[in-house]
Amino acid sequence: MSQRAAVILALVVLLLVLVRSCQPPVRITVAPTPTRAIAHLMFLPAVGKPRTPLGHGVALVPSPDLYADWYYVYWRCDSPCVPMNKEGYTPQGWCAPAQLLFNEPTNPESAGGYPIPIEEAVRVSRAVRAECPEAYLVAVNFVQYEAGIQWAHDFIALGGAFDAVGFHAYCYNAQACIDHAERVKREFDVPLCFTEYNTTSPDPGEFQALLAYVMANFDCSAVFTSYWKDEPILNLQEADGTLNAKGEIFAARP
Repeated sequence: MSQRAAVILALVVLLLVLVRSCQPPVRITVAPTPTRAIAHLMFLPAVGKPRTPLGHGVALVPSPDLYADWYYVYWRCDSPCVPMNKEGYTPQGWCAPAQLLFNEPTNPESAGGYPIPIEEAVRVSRAVRAECPEAYLVAVNFVQYEAGIQWAHDFIALGGAFDAVGFHAYCYNAQACIDHAERVKREFDVPLCFTEYNTTSPDPGEFQALLAYVMANFDCSAVFTSYWKDEPILNLQEADGTLNAKGEIFAARP
């Protein structure tokens, strides 16, 4: 090789090195393959919380004028109703596209007669998952007191099956329920469903403030109730289906 050719080759090599050094480094990432672990639906915080298939509904059967996205009752029901297995019996003998499992399991009156032990609840949830693998499972639905919060933590830690964790809150004013919901969001890094909420203030504005917060912060919720004769302050409608002030507010939601 001539001296001139050698110089040209050296310059070309130098130019290639300079061009390569000016390019930003390329980071190759491999997306993890989702697998079932503690929950049926793996939740990856870096990706963002998956949206639930339910939306904003009510507990108990609503008037059509409420325009609820969904509704549920505390027993087996047929579509479009979403059923609940609050006692945790297995086998269920039925499946649904979505269902609720347990209802305030630390509260004997709500849970079906007795508090549900954690280990039993975990076993039941796995049995329901095995029986109905395609069902969207909203489990736990815990009461707002410390015992309910701890029960939910234990259920998750021991490997209970769920797609979303449900929780409840009742407050005189909106801010108290909002404060509780914010705590739940901080403590539970899983998909959440606000499966019971309402205000007991006679001022409909408190309910309106709570509803606005729920709509802005959750993809899944159910206000309690559409009609409940024992607690009329919670109602959204009268016995004949006529909407009251709360009902009008709910029906007019965005």
